[in-house]
Amino acid sequence: ILNMVSKIVKAGMICTMTTNGNKLDVEMAKSLRKAGLSKVQVSMNGDTEAINSLTRPNFKSAVNAIENARQAGLKTGINYVVTKQNIKRFPNLLKKAEEWECDSFNLLRPKEAFDDFDWLISESPGPEEFAWLQQRLKELSPKSRVKVRFDDAFSFLVSDQNPDELYENGIWGCVAARRFLNIDPFGNIYACSHVRETDVGNGDFLLAWRESKTLERFRTLDEDIEGKCAACSFRKCCRGCRAVVLAYGEDFISEDFQCPLDK
Repeated sequence: ILNMVSKIVKAGMICTMTTNGNKLDVEMAKSLRKAGLSKVQVSMNGDTEAINSLTRPNFKSAVNAIENARQAGLKTGINYVVTKQNIKRFPNLLKKAEEWECDSFNLLRPKEAFDDFDWLISESPGPEEFAWLQQRLKELSPKSRVKVRFDDAFSFLVSDQNPDELYENGIWGCVAARRFLNIDPFGNIYACSHVRETDVGNGDFLLAWRESKTLERFRTLDEDIEGKCAACSFRKCCRGCRAVVLAYGEDFISEDFQCPLDK
């Protein structure tokens, strides 16, 4: 991992890492910083061991990892998958993040896990719960010392703001195949790490970028998306989440039915 970080940095790129924190002791944290790592995002889904253990068994290790990284001089952040079980605990964990001197707090929308559709069904909050979260973000984010962020699939959480201004400030919703790709260890190239469809492999990045039909489907969402999303003024700042839509058996260009907006 140290060699990988070093090579990424020497290639002129910024390198960050997401980890469960289980083996991130102070010595490793210092070595990662020396290799050029900029930041560590620690996965944590609850403000207490009881809540976190509903989806992750390592609360104490995660807390220790944040402290070890901070001691090593690394910026730290929390990756928080929002579920039915923990959504109402968001304010509590945000407060903990402030106490732990975290730099950022990333809200992640649940997607299908290891083809476990039952998990997604049971754990995904609905539109009303997402509306509750949107209101809490509006209240808490401006007051917090921690930068509250969210993944592209959660772009609708800032839909109460002017879409043109959001777009000018880089809120572009799903940017799979536009601003990022996912490359697995076997050279398969995906538009999104949660949508395992590919038609160009062998690690040929430029060929995929230029010729992949799968990537093209993502790039034409603005024109092709259907249902309520098609008429939404917030569309260019969101586009919904294809991973969620596909996991529920809907068509690739179907509307995002979990969106709390009344379009």
